[in-house]
Amino acid sequence: MATGDGDRLAITNQALRDLSGCNGLLVRDWIEQHKDEIIGHSSKFCMENKKDLSNPASYANKGKDTDKILLLINDEFLSGEGFKAGRN
Repeated sequence: MATGDGDRLAITNQALRDLSGCNGLLVRDWIEQHKDEIIGHSSKFCMENKKDLSNPASYANKGKDTDKILLLINDEFLSGEGFKAGRN
């Protein structure tokens, strides 16, 4: 879906919390269970954790308009059902 690095979003705890409305601890546990997949995806798009390649945490979203990208993801893939109540 992304057309360039500027609109590509790393899979992070914050992004998943924003989309799902889930508690950060639940998201952390999910990330840990899918760690290898997240690291692989991040690495594929050069968004990996540069200081620790075995850590799924990424800082690639800093400075991006994440709200705009998350709204697009919500509309295109979640039929507008994402986000906590009142976010939109």
